[in-house]
Amino acid sequence: MKNYKDSDYALNKFSEGIVYRFADRIVEITLEDYLAENPGKTAQDFLEPKAI
Repeated sequence: MKNYKDSDYALNKFSEGIVYRFADRIVEITLEDYLAENPGKTAQDFLEPKAI
């Protein structure tokens, strides 16, 4: 059985940002980065995909 703390779900749940895991790297997008790249968005828009 796969260790829960090593799962993608746990990685996103316990990190500050949204985490994408690729075969060769892990990319984390923080709230500050998200808002800087998307000026029309809010913190609530950031939290919606994080909650999934």
